[in-house]
Amino acid sequence: TNSNTCIGHDAMFLGTGSANVVIGNKAGSSTDGASAAMNGNNNVLVGDQAGYTLTDGPGNVLIGKSAGAAMTTGDYNIAIGYQAADALAGDANDNIAIGKNALGAEDLAQFNIAIGSDALLVQNSTAAVNLAIGYTAGKAISTGTHNVLIGHEAGSALASTSNSTAVGYNSLKLATGGSNTAVGSNAAANVLAGTSNTVVGDLALYTADGSEVGNTVIGAAALHNLDDDSGDNNVAIGNHAGRWDAS
Repeated sequence: TNSNTCIGHDAMFLGTGSANVVIGNKAGSSTDGASAAMNGNNNVLVGDQAGYTLTDGPGNVLIGKSAGAAMTTGDYNIAIGYQAADALAGDANDNIAIGKNALGAEDLAQFNIAIGSDALLVQNSTAAVNLAIGYTAGKAISTGTHNVLIGHEAGSALASTSNSTAVGYNSLKLATGGSNTAVGSNAAANVLAGTSNTVVGDLALYTADGSEVGNTVIGAAALHNLDDDSGDNNVAIGNHAGRWDAS
């Protein structure tokens, strides 16, 4: 054991690894020595019970109360925040979770990025690879994969569907259907089961709240008031294109 820095009650208890920084009550303590002691190298664990059961590594950065607490042999994970990635276990590698409870239920997946409080909160699928950045972005995703969600509450109702891209405040906020692309503040914010829509622009396809399919909408408030489950395969391009207001 060489070049470790350990501060705190039972920090790195009985550990044999090298070049680790372990700070906090029972951080890296390997369940108080009841299981294999930490023998990994080059890990940074800071916080009460951060990396609590970590035995291997290398290269994990776990900062916050119980951050990465269930991790055992994972490599190169970053978990920063209260209970961030606290269910990751086994060979879950190369995940980034930053924020309270970010990636909080996942145990074995790899290559996920969750940044923001409750981002990817309930995801738990070994095959899932998602990126969610923003408060509660992708919060309901359970088994869906290949989703890119960036923005406050972006894609926060998606669960088992895949291949959606949402960029912007509340974009695809209520969507449950997959293969949608929405870029812009409140873009397609109320679409539910609709699929295969491409929406670009502030408030574009905003009112649609059902199963609208296959629309291509480009421009601020384009097709803003379309609200018909059979309103499929429309093309609207331009500022307020296809917008209809009742008078």
